[in-house]
Amino acid sequence: MKEEVFNYQYRPGYGSGSMLIEFTGMFNVEALRETLFPILKGIESKPANIIETGEQRIIPFHGKYGKFDYSEDIWGFAFITAEDNQPVIERIECILSDNCRFNPTPADLTKHS
Repeated sequence: MKEEVFNYQYRPGYGSGSMLIEFTGMFNVEALRETLFPILKGIESKPANIIETGEQRIIPFHGKYGKFDYSEDIWGFAFITAEDNQPVIERIECILSDNCRFNPTPADLTKHS
């Protein structure tokens, strides 16, 4: 069986100068988590308690490189964010860009300013 490849964009948040990682396109959220979380643990980060609302699930991670959040929602969006820790977002993006299961796609930066 062919392994799913996940597209993502490394881009600024809406109305923010902070960079984030947005997983784009059609994808299986469970398969994304099963592929992504071992990579995140590989940078010595561990998930904390899951925060769930009716529309969103946020999983905070803490570790050697500081805090960041993985979030997904009922509309099929998934993000990695860290408002106060941009170096960890850069580190994760570098790891994803070197992994054959993740495909960086260009972001339209005019939409995110």
